[in-house]
Amino acid sequence: MRFFDALWRVGLRVINLGKRLNLPGAVQRLAYYFAGNFPSYKAEVLVKLPFGLTMLVPPSFPGARSYVTGFYEPEVTNLLLSKLKQGMTFVDIGAFVGYYTLLGSKCVGSSGKVYSFEPHPVNYAYLLKNIKINRCSNVVAVNKAVSNFTGSGYLTIDKEADHHRVTFQPSYANTIEVQTITLDDFFASCENTQIDLIKMDIEGHEIFALQGMKEIVRKNPNLQLIMEFDPHKQKQHMLSLNTLLQELGFVRGYVIERKLREFNLREGFPTRGGVINLLLRRT
Repeated sequence: MRFFDALWRVGLRVINLGKRLNLPGAVQRLAYYFAGNFPSYKAEVLVKLPFGLTMLVPPSFPGARSYVTGFYEPEVTNLLLSKLKQGMTFVDIGAFVGYYTLLGSKCVGSSGKVYSFEPHPVNYAYLLKNIKINRCSNVVAVNKAVSNFTGSGYLTIDKEADHHRVTFQPSYANTIEVQTITLDDFFASCENTQIDLIKMDIEGHEIFALQGMKEIVRKNPNLQLIMEFDPHKQKQHMLSLNTLLQELGFVRGYVIERKLREFNLREGFPTRGGVINLLLRRT
């Protein structure tokens, strides 16, 4: 496995270099294609994280190597660690098994709060395990998908456990029913609605989650948003997503993997290249 770990590390370096240099998304897709054929860990993996944290990763998950090698979204990780301070409130949408939830919990401390949303039952079970292992008493875990309505929807199951995607119709062969909620509805019952940072990685469902958090955004003028942006998955809703973000006050954006290179949403998204992560600030 060490041989494949080393190859995986090289592949991630190539992918990260491609993101920094704004290379076509084909570079990423090719690297992921080869990596997807690597043999995966057959058993659970216990990964060491910063601050002495540990995280259990499910078996047969190829992406576990990203955590094992310490190369999982390094630029996003460093940015999040620099943004979150004691006493802040952090919302992790699409938490998977808790990587950013655990780091956020440590950063905001006992006086802060983390709200972690993960709809898939297996992923959620691991999220709870990791919260318990690390004694993260300031985390509220929610087994629901964040969307633009509160009720039930469907989750399309991907071969990669962190790439499941919410859909409104069971139009795919491999779907499960999940509960959905809007952030506005969720926080309507909370005494404190101050939110400092939202991290959102939900495989193209971001526009619907944003539609369901308009009130939260309005109440938090200093809110910052870290959002994964996949030009391929966002293609259908690209213009609507851009318009909605501007309506919510997010006009200035920064490409995290490109040393926070600034762009203006009025001029469109930086669509050349593959999957990137954006930091969005309100005006």
